[in-house]
Amino acid sequence: LWIRVDGPYGGFSLPHRRYPVVVLVGGGVGVTPMVAALKDLYRVAMTERMRRAVPKTSHVERVYFVWSCPDVETYA
Repeated sequence: LWIRVDGPYGGFSLPHRRYPVVVLVGGGVGVTPMVAALKDLYRVAMTERMRRAVPKTSHVERVYFVWSCPDVETYA
């Protein structure tokens, strides 16, 4: 199986919270916007009090996260 994916470039503006299944793929340092999307989906930056006050607007049921790196040193 061969897959070629290209873009998007610039800001991450996909409305990822409106889909039931989200696949996030990042390569090397390009993982940074994917980590931001994960934090948004799982509401990481919110305190417990904020989570109770702010309604969950996500329709996401499942998230797949793939990070590809050229070498082991990138993981450290």
